[in-house]
Amino acid sequence: MDKNNEQKSIKTPENKQKQDGMKPWLKLLPAAAVFAAVCVTCYQADKAPVESIQVADNNLMSTDDIKKIISVKNLEWKLHLRTTKLLQKRHLRKKTKKPVK
Repeated sequence: MDKNNEQKSIKTPENKQKQDGMKPWLKLLPAAAVFAAVCVTCYQADKAPVESIQVADNNLMSTDDIKKIISVKNLEWKLHLRTTKLLQKRHLRKKTKKPVK
């Protein structure tokens, strides 16, 4: 058994060169797997039928209308924040007040 272990542990220069030659290819293995997965996915997407949907309502809005909607929503949000802060302050005041005897 010792002879077998010794023979396995001894590396010949030929085996070492073969192993060194394989290292760069082993580093490329994950990239090759990703490339293959992308190719398969694209191939399957090309074979699948494409569904098209028509939109009945295709009204366009002007930028002014969009700006108005955004500003109104922004004001609503600011008002909501203010009222929330006021309610929190009132709640804290009620907690901090000492009860009257």
